[in-house]
Amino acid sequence: MENMNKYLRKTNTGLIMFWCPGCQCGHYVNDTGDLNDISGLPTIRPSILVKSTNDSDEWEKDENGDFIFENGKAKGSRKTVCHLFVTDGVIEYLPDSTHSLAGKSVPMEKF
Repeated sequence: MENMNKYLRKTNTGLIMFWCPGCQCGHYVNDTGDLNDISGLPTIRPSILVKSTNDSDEWEKDENGDFIFENGKAKGSRKTVCHLFVTDGVIEYLPDSTHSLAGKSVPMEKF
């Protein structure tokens, strides 16, 4: 993985990654030309929308330790949403994000 600047990394497959403090993990975008000023404070357009499901340690299990399924989904699973813009090195989390930074803006962190 190549460091592009202190906020961005480029993967071997050409994806651009940055650290998301709301999700506490990296998010990535395609290198499609929607990224501006990679040498300084990045701006990424359009918005980034990441949807995922929590990890299995929170899913409900039966007395045998097997996951309980309802309607094809593990019971207790929780969908998460992270929706954001990056403008001049500031991450603006949109209100539909499901983590504690929803509706807030924070500076990008070194990655």
